[in-house]
Amino acid sequence: MTRVTINGITATVATPEECEKADVVVCARKGTPTPFTDNLEAPCSVCGAILIHRPHAPTRPPKMCIECAMEMAGATKQ
Repeated sequence: MTRVTINGITATVATPEECEKADVVVCARKGTPTPFTDNLEAPCSVCGAILIHRPHAPTRPPKMCIECAMEMAGATKQ
């Protein structure tokens, strides 16, 4: 894995094989503005909302919407 910092935010860049071992893939809900025209759709594995994700997103881990991921992480609504 490689770590990169962009605009002060550090992120880990993993290989496709490493990404397939993730617990979940957090995705935006359908209707979220996006510059991409080739997004794919899948249901949230928790609430069933329709999500958008990139064609190269990992396929094995379940997909989860941002809202469910935040709730599971204990984030509170503002």
